[in-house]
Amino acid sequence: STEWISLPELMNGRDPRGFATRGDGQRVDLAYAESWALVSYLMEETRRDAFMNYLEFMRDPENIEKIKTSDAVDLLCRFLETRPDRLEADWMQWIRSL
Repeated sequence: STEWISLPELMNGRDPRGFATRGDGQRVDLAYAESWALVSYLMEETRRDAFMNYLEFMRDPENIEKIKTSDAVDLLCRFLETRPDRLEADWMQWIRSL
């Protein structure tokens, strides 16, 4: 059985090697599936507005420096008004309920 990729690792877009160099093809497939699940989770009605605000923030060129110097999960959590550990636990629970 494959271990889950943690939310911090999944959201670390700063690693140019990606997931392909850290394991076999199953790890790439898992990263894709988890990414899909994360976006689906964030698009649910209770989180959608906060997620859209996060995406708007991420698209604004004036925020580049803040984005580059912020932890990716912490930044998302600021918009969702939750803690990283709570976000990951709730997301994992949501995945298991599918």
